[in-house]
Order: sequence, then structure tokens, then C-alpha cells
Amino acid sequence: MSTYAPAVVMITVTPREILEKSYDIAVAENMLPAKQYPTLEGVKLILDTFAEKDPRAKNANPEDFVDMRFIRELDESGFIDNLYKGRKG
Repeated sequence: MSTYAPAVVMITVTPREILEKSYDIAVAENMLPAKQYPTLEGVKLILDTFAEKDPRAKNANPEDFVDMRFIRELDESGFIDNLYKGRKG
């Protein structure tokens, strides 16, 4: 039996609750932006990492992997702003 077993038995939160609380804290503390638009620089970084195993990724165009229609539609409709209305940040 692990020395951690008693602590595990006493935990009553679910992994989902932990994830939701972590996300809420990250957004509240501006660790994550409320409007999560992907960046081409971020996609390029991922492609560069993939290029180590698949050389095709080195010459791939980041724009071919990003579709901002959905986040843009949510943003322009005011949906995202309404989600965070009343929150600091």
C-alpha cells in the first residue's frame, strides 16, 4: 500500500472539477486569454517540432492548419464577452 493511499481516499473532488477550477483561475489571473485565437507563430512552433519526425512539416504553411471562422464568429457575436461579463481581467 502506498503512503499516499490515505490522502487519495480523502479527496472528494473529481478530475473535471480540478480542471474547471484550474481553467477559471488561469483566466481570472490572465494566464489564458478569454478569446483564444490561435496564432500562426504557435502553429509554426508545433510544425517545427513535428518536423523532427516528419520532414514535410518543415515546409508546411501554418495558415493551412488554422480556421478562425468559429472563434471569430463567437467573438463578433459578443458570445465570449458575455461569458466573462462581471469577471475581472
